[in-house]
Amino acid sequence: MEREVADLLTGLTGVSFRRTPSSGAYFTMRGDVMKIGQEVSSMDTFIIECKNTKRLVIPEWIKQVKGEMIDSNKKRFILVFNIRGEKYFLTNESGFCFLLKKS
Repeated sequence: MEREVADLLTGLTGVSFRRTPSSGAYFTMRGDVMKIGQEVSSMDTFIIECKNTKRLVIPEWIKQVKGEMIDSNKKRFILVFNIRGEKYFLTNESGFCFLLKKS
């Protein structure tokens, strides 16, 4: 699912994304999808986390992504979860306002 989300974000933003190696397991890399390349982008402010699940545990996921935001000094997140073959996107207030301004 991470590769699908990376391809979707690349297509929508024109910025290159890829699946984070080992899905965020590296100490210095946070999130499941990361921007690649040296160009500065507004997407640099987001943690992107993906969940492929049969069970909704949104509070647990938000707690995880907030920890990653603190560790990486980012202020926005996009949480993508896939339930029964359908993808949903969740963001915090800062991310929501930012994305609305961009549209």
